[in-house]
Amino acid sequence: MKKLNFLTLLIVVLIIAACSPKVNNDETSGNNNKAEPSIKTSNEDKESVVDEKPHEENKENKSAEDQASEEPNQANEVNKNNVNTDINTKQVEFSGQIDQTSIEVITSEGTPLALRIENFGENVDFGALNAGDRAEVEYYTNEHGQNMLTNFVITE
Repeated sequence: MKKLNFLTLLIVVLIIAACSPKVNNDETSGNNNKAEPSIKTSNEDKESVVDEKPHEENKENKSAEDQASEEPNQANEVNKNNVNTDINTKQVEFSGQIDQTSIEVITSEGTPLALRIENFGENVDFGALNAGDRAEVEYYTNEHGQNMLTNFVITE
């Protein structure tokens, strides 16, 4: 009976070990070096003695990678230059508060518009407003494409 229990336990442990995910020591140890160690065989030794240009190719590849990484930065600079910092004024209908930092209004064209109120300096209790209340809003678009509320005036 003891042997049967032992064998059952052993089989369960083997199944659990076989089905568990593989642990990679590089990922778990915090070693984030992307360089892979090179293992040389006898054929690779002969090739490495004859050909010494791979180091130069790596430099060329790095410079191409550097250029590729600079292109998105240039695109971001263009996007920052195209940010609408002009104050927009619209007659809207209050729809409701999305969360603690945003409200939703409906423009006169019927388009919903989300406005960030996170840095809104005035003390307007948006929770006390009813859906359908008319207001005039002033806002601008920041570098992240968010509409930041600068003024909110209830109109009748």
